[in-house]
Amino acid sequence: MAADEHHPQSGDRGAVDAPPGLPAPPPLGSSALPAGTYDGKVVLVTGGGTGLGKAIAAEFARLGASVVVASRKPEHLAAAEEALGALGPVCTVSCDIRDAEQIAAAFDAATTAFGLPDVLVNNAAANFPSPAEDLSPNAWRTVVDITLNGTYLCAREFARRHLEAGTPGSIVNVGASYAWTGGPGFAHSAAAKAGVKNLVETLAVEWGPYGIQVNGLVPG
Repeated sequence: MAADEHHPQSGDRGAVDAPPGLPAPPPLGSSALPAGTYDGKVVLVTGGGTGLGKAIAAEFARLGASVVVASRKPEHLAAAEEALGALGPVCTVSCDIRDAEQIAAAFDAATTAFGLPDVLVNNAAANFPSPAEDLSPNAWRTVVDITLNGTYLCAREFARRHLEAGTPGSIVNVGASYAWTGGPGFAHSAAAKAGVKNLVETLAVEWGPYGIQVNGLVPG
């Protein structure tokens, strides 16, 4: 080997250029989607006033969407308005997703404000840790009713309206990894999220031929 020839070692970071034909990596902190990707689209996010739901709503707003946030709690709706108002058009609606009539009213309000939502993000859920033997019937029903039944009822309302209009749409159901593995201490939520996982698989097949996509997102 010539004296000036250099073979980079495993720890010699940056010494090797990208292989020919491959683009350079994007700058640190870059977004996968550019601003304006969702210009003209309407996105409804359930439970969008706090946590993951608010972050999802904010990203859609940054990408140009008109965002509708649905939540049961007025303080969460106020938080969404404060956080999202500077990013773009936002509408908040009070909605208990266990109630089909409230869901229909929320879609009516969204449609009046911006038009029929193009995207539905089923983010709202209920959860708290508890040994399975200590769960009361009411606690079990509440978590399953919000997490599973509410997800289904929102998806049904979204699909009915798009099927009637003959338009495509996209549903994203927020899931959890313990839908596959089980979750000790979270029997109620794990069982409900397993149902949500199956809804993704079932509804994707039923509604796919009509242009309605159904996907699952599992954070983490």
